Amino acid sequence: MGGACPRCEKLPDKPASGGHLIIAAPLGHSGGKISRVLRQQGIVFEQTGNSLDVNVPPDALGELLRELDSELTTAEQRDTRVLFTRDGAPLRDLSGVESMQNFISREHDYWLVELLATDQLQSFFQPIVEAAHPDIIHGHECLMRGTFEGQARSPAQMLQAARRMDTMFALDLAARRSAIRGIAERRPAGRAFINFTPTAIYDPENCLRSTVALVQELGLSPGDIVFEVIETEEVTDKARLRHILDYYREGGFLVALDDLGAGYASLSLLESLAPDYVKIDRDLVRDVHRNHYRGTLVRLLLEASRELGLKVIAEGIESVEEAAWLRDHGADLLQGYLFAHPALDPPLL
Repeated sequence: MGGACPRCEKLPDKPASGGHLIIAAPLGHSGGKISRVLRQQGIVFEQTGNSLDVNVPPDALGELLRELDSELTTAEQRDTRVLFTRDGAPLRDLSGVESMQNFISREHDYWLVELLATDQLQSFFQPIVEAAHPDIIHGHECLMRGTFEGQARSPAQMLQAARRMDTMFALDLAARRSAIRGIAERRPAGRAFINFTPTAIYDPENCLRSTVALVQELGLSPGDIVFEVIETEEVTDKARLRHILDYYREGGFLVALDDLGAGYASLSLLESLAPDYVKIDRDLVRDVHRNHYRGTLVRLLLEASRELGLKVIAEGIESVEEAAWLRDHGADLLQGYLFAHPALDPPLL
């Protein structure tokens, strides 16, 4: 199914119960906090400047990381570097250096790795309907859902754990694959919109090759799939994002830009990316029919999108009044709880 991207495919190992740990704190104050925790736990260490050389006894690592998580601020965890090896392993692989935040997260958030490793990710579907004829389904958005040890894990929980543990690449790839498999199995009506985070694409040719290959393997038509850029506020390299979208377009796929109006980034990307669809941010849609500020802004966004020839999806629709206002002011497509909640089986309107 094409070459694999090691950055996307590899899941982190869970820290061993004991081993050798080198800690480089950003400041003496931070190093002092870490030293204090080590002494309180009776763990032997040597200190040189702000660096600590620690021998972690068997079964002591979990408690140590819990205490460090409580003692260190988020900034201190992010800026403190660690290198951990299991007992007996040589300390020479510098590729293992990571932030204290990532290291702690592998202990606390390892459920996400196990969820991904056991393929417990699913896609739910929410319909996108024609604004003028809401009984006509234009397509469905594929929305990530997960289950671990019988309990549902929300997208927010999974994304938060992935960011802390630096596994966004793996989560984003797994979500794309889950969506594609779900489309092939459930066959939702119309086009399928698949979210992806551009900052989780390390290199388009390697990271996206397996995604495109899976579409081909399952006999899906690229023209029926829209890859939807989310988290545009995180985009700092427009040329790189354009390269990613061009890779999709060359494969026959369509592209969409999410959260239009949520910030400067999404607006500034319109000209450079020329997406096929744009989505108006749900926060602007809320009560748009009776909020003068939001109404004015959404009207301008709709007019600009029309001038550029873009199809506009207004998401987060929860009332008949919102739907009517957006239809009357030129929105092409609507999505929200008013029409259907996301479901494993594509909802019937």
